Amino acid sequence: MNKKVEEQSNEISNDNKTTYSQFPSKQSNHKETEQQSTEYESFITLSEQYKLQKRQEKLNKLQTKQTILNLTKLLLDSIEKADWNIYSKLCSDDLTCFEPEAYSNLVQGLDFHKFYFDIANVNLNQSTNINLNQNHELSSASIARSHLQIINNNINNNNTNNNNNNSNTSNINLPSNINSSIIQNQTMTNINIKLLANNNVAIITYNRLIQKLDKNQNPNPITLAFEETRIWEKQLKNENENQINIDKQNEICCWKQVHFHRSNLSK
Repeated sequence: MNKKVEEQSNEISNDNKTTYSQFPSKQSNHKETEQQSTEYESFITLSEQYKLQKRQEKLNKLQTKQTILNLTKLLLDSIEKADWNIYSKLCSDDLTCFEPEAYSNLVQGLDFHKFYFDIANVNLNQSTNINLNQNHELSSASIARSHLQIINNNINNNNTNNNNNNSNTSNINLPSNINSSIIQNQTMTNINIKLLANNNVAIITYNRLIQKLDKNQNPNPITLAFEETRIWEKQLKNENENQINIDKQNEICCWKQVHFHRSNLSK
């Protein structure tokens, strides 16, 4: 009888131990709370870092797009001035292109383009009047800075002579040795820039409007329109070459135009 009572009491005590063990201690609760707090803080930190990373990536893309736009404007300006030194530094040696004067042929290298720059420089240096293909970039760009002074001087001289002769004229006649097509203005519209290959390749598309004077003796303004696509690639800088580098964030790299496509909309 006593044995049975002892066994029952032992069972009750064991049940009580099990029941009490189901409730965590204050110390274990405190540890779990600290762990949860640490995990939450870690999550918040990672979230903030992710936001900062995305914000920086967006900022870098905007800066790269602005760099591409600046380089494209610089390229067009070098065409406008017939500056082969700048143009060649902005282009890759294996540049490829499709443009109207190539008659649907894929042109590779820079020699094809240098020909037109050489002709333009002959015009500038000797004031000769060699007509360029109207489709070419140089013919549709303005090399007026070098010629405008000549034109203005001739116009002023003509006006002086006319005043001395007591003759009044309402129209200004350009000198016969000056090509009126050199007085031009260009505008970029519908600009779109896309970045590829981890922002190492950029594609810029736009329309270029060329305002110029026709070739009549009393010229009238006309407008030419071109669709242009230019592809730029970030390349390692060649230490032996003085390259143009607008990308201030990464001085060891520079951008090169590797391909372009031009279509004449004025036909």
